[in-house]
Amino acid sequence: WTACANLAAQSAGVIAAAVEEQTATTNEISRVVVQSKQGVESIAGTIKSVSNAASESTTASNQTLAASKDLALLAERLNSLVKRSQK
Repeated sequence: WTACANLAAQSAGVIAAAVEEQTATTNEISRVVVQSKQGVESIAGTIKSVSNAASESTTASNQTLAASKDLALLAERLNSLVKRSQK
């Protein structure tokens, strides 16, 4: 009976150690998952910022293009008026 009790105690100790190791591993995995989530959220925020900046740049470029076209028309009109006045 004593041998059986000793074997049961040894088995319980081994099981307890395995459970403790598994718990530590699970906690480490959870920590890594949380860090990964934070990293992904940070990357997503950066991508959103870059996307917004690109959109604003596109808007500004379109405004610059429109202003350039208007300026070209004004230059043509001015050139036409100068030519008329020279006649």
